[in-house]
Amino acid sequence: MWLHEGSGSAGWVSDRVVTGERRTSGCWLSSADSSGVSSRGRHGGAGAAGLLRWALVLLLAGSLLAVGCSGGSGDDSVDEASSEDSAGDSPALGNAIDGGTDGGDPYVPDAGATGYDVEHYDMALGWDPIAGRLTGTATISLVPDELLRSFSLDLDGLRVTGLRVDDQEATWEREGIDLVVTPADPLPEGATAEVQVDYRGSPHLSSSLQSLGESGWIEQGDVALATGQPSGTATWIPINDVLTDKATWSFAIEVPRGLAAASNGVLSSRRRSGGTTTWSWSVDEPMTPSLATVVIGPFTVDEDRGPHGLPLLSFYGEGVDPSLFDSTARMVRVLEDWFGPYPFSTYGVIVPAVSLDYALETQTRSLLATVDPTGFDVREVVQVHELAHQWFGDSVTPDAWADIWLNEGFATSAEYLWQDETEPEFDLERTMTLLRDGDVQGPILDPGPRRMFDNPVYFRGALTLHALRGQMGDDAFFALLRTWADQHRFGSVTTDDFVALAEDLAGQPLNHFFDTWLSRRRLPPP
Repeated sequence: MWLHEGSGSAGWVSDRVVTGERRTSGCWLSSADSSGVSSRGRHGGAGAAGLLRWALVLLLAGSLLAVGCSGGSGDDSVDEASSEDSAGDSPALGNAIDGGTDGGDPYVPDAGATGYDVEHYDMALGWDPIAGRLTGTATISLVPDELLRSFSLDLDGLRVTGLRVDDQEATWEREGIDLVVTPADPLPEGATAEVQVDYRGSPHLSSSLQSLGESGWIEQGDVALATGQPSGTATWIPINDVLTDKATWSFAIEVPRGLAAASNGVLSSRRRSGGTTTWSWSVDEPMTPSLATVVIGPFTVDEDRGPHGLPLLSFYGEGVDPSLFDSTARMVRVLEDWFGPYPFSTYGVIVPAVSLDYALETQTRSLLATVDPTGFDVREVVQVHELAHQWFGDSVTPDAWADIWLNEGFATSAEYLWQDETEPEFDLERTMTLLRDGDVQGPILDPGPRRMFDNPVYFRGALTLHALRGQMGDDAFFALLRTWADQHRFGSVTTDDFVALAEDLAGQPLNHFFDTWLSRRRLPPP
């Protein structure tokens, strides 16, 4: 993420207007909605058959109560409460457990779940910009870690209209952003299960973590875009919002003709039917949910080639000058010299003509939404920052948000390396000296959820890497960056992992070095 200078501590857009929506009981609803919001809702499917199978296996006598389904009033509000399900009380469930509803990261305490790993998300979406209405079907392939009686997904606000697990109707509950699913039968450990969630509604900004600023579904004029950091993706798709739970993805996004739907990965098809166009995307390399995006609006689509024939596919909004991005192929080539081969099968940028205070490293296609689409916030250093994240943040992802410096420190360092490479008058050493007098108070390792996107994480992170370069020497330092990116490609890492690799390649202990740079309030002396 790159923050606009005037954006405040978190750097998020602060003047969002949600058209056609109102705030009711803590949840955003369409102006057409009339239902209230239940703090805990339940819908039932045809679970009796599954219970009967368990009863026969155990040779139990008696009758089982079939679970009813409350279809609601047909509006798009969050699900209302319905009848209770007796499945959880059946002794036939044996050792089955309920999956956790918290992913375990204290920086995003209401995000994610435990008990399973997602293998693939298949998303079919339809967007009606006039009504401000999203319809979706998510087909999620997941593998339980244990025998699961129930499991949880994150879905923020949108109404669930149907839910099936392995082609059998399932029951579900809503509590906050948690969508707790109880299949007809428990899910065996290690066996892939297919979960289908049908939903609809008027998406909105994330209801979580407002102290960090606004993320989620944003509409400005004829543009709709989705941002996910740190936990906004659940406002438009059901997910397991855990950094370490990476999966492959596919998107099919139906929009009115005349609009484009840009997303992550490779554009596999573009099909027109009647008054709509469906844009289909495939993400074949693992991606964490917070890096997913969709940006819908009027765009000029530009195709090019980068190093080694790398496809470059970019989307430019109205009034955006494509020549501002003529250096993209060169940037990829230079960053490959520093960091090793570009990790993904495609790259590009999405530059809608909207007003945002940040750019994002959305995987394979950076989001460079800007305050001024013709100038300041799409400078080359911003482009380089988001491109560097493709290595550090997207391919190599922190285990937890407390290690955010592994993303932002590395990407900010790339800005200065790029200026040193391309600007004859740029003085890297003088710039590093000047940075020391700026906003660089620590700690930047585990800075706290309110400070995770503050200036020190960026600038002190870059200073730390520059000091490490001086400690190790150029050859060993750049070998470290390339080895780090290669060994942990598509993986999840901790700061301890980086320290261990740095010590191995430097041939010297570096614990004290990293402690003073990352964990202390004051900078070490020059």
